[in-house]
Amino acid sequence: MSSLPTGTVTFLKTDIENSTRLGGRQDVFDRHDAIIHRCAQSHSGTKFYDGGDGYGFVFEEVASALKTAAEIQQLLQQEDWGEVGSVKVRMALSAGEAWLRADGSGYAYLHALVALERILEVT
Repeated sequence: MSSLPTGTVTFLKTDIENSTRLGGRQDVFDRHDAIIHRCAQSHSGTKFYDGGDGYGFVFEEVASALKTAAEIQQLLQQEDWGEVGSVKVRMALSAGEAWLRADGSGYAYLHALVALERILEVT
């Protein structure tokens, strides 16, 4: 994980609302994952978290994180989800100083990451 950016960065974290209702619909999860990853990568996002039905990306530019979030939401709404109806994804953005743990295994405890979790809890 040593390729994670440090300094002032913007974090974007996502989570599918009511993902348990999707049950074994691996096709839905796969399409969701493809949209999120494609958008984040096209705006130079680096994945720092993989939670199964949610992801975390970090961006060196605030504008890139904002564009990614907007593009993801737009593409999710445009996608034909069939009988599932829709896939709603909560998102949170938080900017701040970031540094890595001494062993390079990931980010240390950061206020910006704690803020992401709190935002997702109330959405």
